[in-house]
Amino acid sequence: MSTGSICIIGGGMDFTAHLTVEACKAIRESQTIFHSGCHDNVRLWLEALGGDAKILNIDEGYYQIGQFRPDMYKSMADQIVAEATCNRKVVLIEPGSAMVTDLVTFYTIGLAEKAGITTHIISGISSLEQIFLTFGIDPSSGLQIILAQELVACNVTLNPHLDSIILQPGYYDTLWSAGWAKSTNQRYDSLITSLKRSFSKNQRMALIRLATHPEDINHELWFLLNDFAYLHSVLTPLHSLFIPAIPSTNKNSDFQQRIHSWETTLSFLELTKDGLPYQLQFNLVSNNRDLDKACTHLPEDIQERAVSLSEAWKRERRERISARLLV
Repeated sequence: MSTGSICIIGGGMDFTAHLTVEACKAIRESQTIFHSGCHDNVRLWLEALGGDAKILNIDEGYYQIGQFRPDMYKSMADQIVAEATCNRKVVLIEPGSAMVTDLVTFYTIGLAEKAGITTHIISGISSLEQIFLTFGIDPSSGLQIILAQELVACNVTLNPHLDSIILQPGYYDTLWSAGWAKSTNQRYDSLITSLKRSFSKNQRMALIRLATHPEDINHELWFLLNDFAYLHSVLTPLHSLFIPAIPSTNKNSDFQQRIHSWETTLSFLELTKDGLPYQLQFNLVSNNRDLDKACTHLPEDIQERAVSLSEAWKRERRERISARLLV
């Protein structure tokens, strides 16, 4: 078995500003650094941080117009894993989080697992966090996120009462083909039709393209769904689409009364002799190992089901890459 390892790092929206301390430490300890195409200042910064590490541009030789992206990304992953099989500490730095719309990450994980190579992921700041900040979104209030390609290919209907983020609408029909093709005025008809299944023609929405280097600015354009067809000349592959929720009048009045009544809340809790709720032991709140031990006291059939469901999910997770390519 190889003693090499792979650390996949999300470089954030700006490599020189968004890397975590953990990511910087992994880069400093690495022997080979693969990075996705970046400007010269970032390469100089990687050379300073990586010391004697070999630095390689994983994009070099790829992204020919029309090249099938999944094959291209798998070939990149092959290079990364091959380097690790030579008993080297390998770092792969990807834009954004390294987990959002990034097939190189998932191919690398799968190939490394087959080769018996350990992988570790250090996530970074993705476009999603930046969109949250730009529009003041709290995702805990309800949020739908989907690739534009999958929205159309899988006939997905969205809930108009939840905020929605549609990723890469400018790639929705060319996601698997390299290049930034110029659009005709009919190109987005299928995407618009899909959106109209969920939203009215007067639904407001915004195209957002985030700054990717310190000197850049965010681009934001608000419009109505009915006007989408006129935007083909300004929609680029780097845009995302934000659709704000329509307020819902459907409220659970019984539950609202419960959470606003301390007396009602107490009726669902274990109480001390003083009428106050017992508190969880602090170590169950702060230490996951203690929480794992506590789970061993659950009924045996639940524990067995937990193991079975976990294994089933691991298999499904591996299969999802192939399933996504067949949408």
